[in-house]
Amino acid sequence: MTQSSLNRAAYKRLQKALTSNLSPVEIKCSIELIEKTLNTDSRNVKLLTLFAQYQLRNRRPDIAGEACQRALQQQPCDQSALALLLHCYNMVGDSQKAYQTTQNIIVDDLRDSSTLEVLAATLVFAEDYVAATAVYKRLTTLYPRLAEHHTNLGAMLHYCHCVEDAEEVLLRAIKIDKKQYRAYWLLSQLRVTGAHNNHITLFTRQLLQTNVTSEGRVLLNFALAKEREDQHQYDLAFEHLKAANQLKFDTLNYRDEDNSQVFRAIRFGHQQVMSRVADGYHSHQPIFIVGMPRTGTTLVEQVIAADAKVYAAGELQDFFRAMCRQAGGRGGRLPIKQVVEKIGEFDFEKLGRDYIDLTKPRTSQSCYFIDKLPENFLYLGAINKALPNARIIHMTRDPMDTCLSNYKTLFSMGMYPHSYSLEAIVEYYRYYAELMAYWNESFGDAIVNVRYEKIVSQPNEEFTRIFNHCRLEWDSKYLDYHKAGAAVGTASAAQVRQPIYSSSVEKWRHYEPHLKDFAEKLTQVTH
Repeated sequence: MTQSSLNRAAYKRLQKALTSNLSPVEIKCSIELIEKTLNTDSRNVKLLTLFAQYQLRNRRPDIAGEACQRALQQQPCDQSALALLLHCYNMVGDSQKAYQTTQNIIVDDLRDSSTLEVLAATLVFAEDYVAATAVYKRLTTLYPRLAEHHTNLGAMLHYCHCVEDAEEVLLRAIKIDKKQYRAYWLLSQLRVTGAHNNHITLFTRQLLQTNVTSEGRVLLNFALAKEREDQHQYDLAFEHLKAANQLKFDTLNYRDEDNSQVFRAIRFGHQQVMSRVADGYHSHQPIFIVGMPRTGTTLVEQVIAADAKVYAAGELQDFFRAMCRQAGGRGGRLPIKQVVEKIGEFDFEKLGRDYIDLTKPRTSQSCYFIDKLPENFLYLGAINKALPNARIIHMTRDPMDTCLSNYKTLFSMGMYPHSYSLEAIVEYYRYYAELMAYWNESFGDAIVNVRYEKIVSQPNEEFTRIFNHCRLEWDSKYLDYHKAGAAVGTASAAQVRQPIYSSSVEKWRHYEPHLKDFAEKLTQVTH
């Protein structure tokens, strides 16, 4: 390598220094030295990637990203530059470009744990669980004694329906580290367990340890609740549910008034723009499935996606992200109330176009794609204005089954904090039901309301109605969706491996003795 003002020894010293704790002054001096060399050797890929590394240490991912792009213009497949570019996009929160970058990274060429972890996190966020599985396999090979990598691999194998492999990997994680509490919880989610193939003894033994963290107790109690229910031990299951949810709820700074303000702001914002002429962005691609979680959204998604013209994109965060941009956010997530209060200022055509752009590259090859983030019901007013040709499917289920199923679920990413308190669930359900009634009154033709119980009892009739609404042609062969083996990363991952079943209808009655006060309060809300 030829360098006009930076010899080989100096280059190696700069490279080695990156592994140490550099002061801001040292970082600045190193950047200035590299820049001088780049002034006369601007196409040197190794120098450009070194410069990018120092700019990342300088907390300037924008400048580092530009250097990576220049390096990739010279060598489009340079793995070091691609890995650094991935870090840059991760730091600025650009998940779309981060995911695009992953498509050119060769996993087997990577050894750096931080890059592999960022790569895996990017793929998981994009719900590309098959690719994420390969990354975690690489991590467990390179770092076999780090239990967390085995736990993450077990989660990916679960999402990809490799149940036996997932169980083996998760048990290995626990053997390495008995405090790998998420691995215990994931074990409970793999399948319906039987009298002779459950993990109750393993979970109980660990829960009785004196040094279990609060988070560990949450996870172990949720795990025990699930497997006690599998054994039809509903009283014991509910005791574990109460313990898990109370512990979880105690860690949250939850206020019902915050929700009340958000729902009021949503309706007020829509009333400001409902009469405004807004063409929106006329894409026919998106199909939104909304409602409360645990109402059959994943089931309906998988059946519709059995049609080759439809891509199941999963629970996308992209519409709210596009709304945040309209509200002045620079790619980050703003508080919901702050966003919906600015709806009156939105350019709805741009909002719709930005949303479609954000879903790429995953959705660009499909005639239609499904966005099944349940809480998109909050934004249906903006969705209707921004994407007037979008189809909306609103899933409902018996309120008792809906609320109890939420209470039984440990959600990821801090979502649905109200679900950890029966009192909070009742209030949230009221807000949700009132808002959905308002949306149906405002633009009901864009929404098809579907009852989970009817899906179970009359699948052909209900899916004919759903497919007609989505401009698709129903074929009863789509009921074999479970044979496709599509990867699913939600709480329904185990259920989608099965055909449609009716055992979840009125499942709340197993817990009826424990829900009398709750049932009375919910009845007051729903009648």
